[in-house]
Amino acid sequence: MNLHILSQSPSKSSALKDMLKAVSKGDACILIEDGVLAATHSASAALKESAMPMYVLEADHNARGLSGRISEDFIVVNDDEFVQLCCKYTKTVSWF
Repeated sequence: MNLHILSQSPSKSSALKDMLKAVSKGDACILIEDGVLAATHSASAALKESAMPMYVLEADHNARGLSGRISEDFIVVNDDEFVQLCCKYTKTVSWF
């Protein structure tokens, strides 16, 4: 079980596509930095199809003015919850 950490906007990087090719059953994804834009981007449909739990880091979400503009399929987490997610999964994989 891996926690995939996506930090790049899907419109500026292939990181999202690359990540989606690498996910396995039991994995989860958290969007941080410009990666939070994937929660509003047309790419969010591809994330939903992956059927993995999806999280968005609250500070980055708020910094980009996305309050109320992301899909309800994403769970907004604070910094402490992000650390808990990193501890919960066997390995973290960063995509940038």
